[in-house]
Amino acid sequence: MKLTQEQRDKIVQTLLSKNQFMSCPMCKESLTVLTDVYTIPAFDISNSTLNLSNSPMTPCAGLMCQNCGNIVFFNLHVLGIDYK
Repeated sequence: MKLTQEQRDKIVQTLLSKNQFMSCPMCKESLTVLTDVYTIPAFDISNSTLNLSNSPMTPCAGLMCQNCGNIVFFNLHVLGIDYK
């Protein structure tokens, strides 16, 4: 799923309101909000088989540094972004 420009703007506004710097933690250059919604699966690593079909997924926004390529993820639920 893609984030709209309005959602991307809200992500930036929300992070700035929480005193989060919009700069790369690696090289300190500016970060750009990516357009896709990324999901990070939660799974039990103690099980020898990996089945993601029933795993809870955390929707995230990715911010990428155009200088070094570092990507930082933020939970959309915590940011209050409705992504559906």
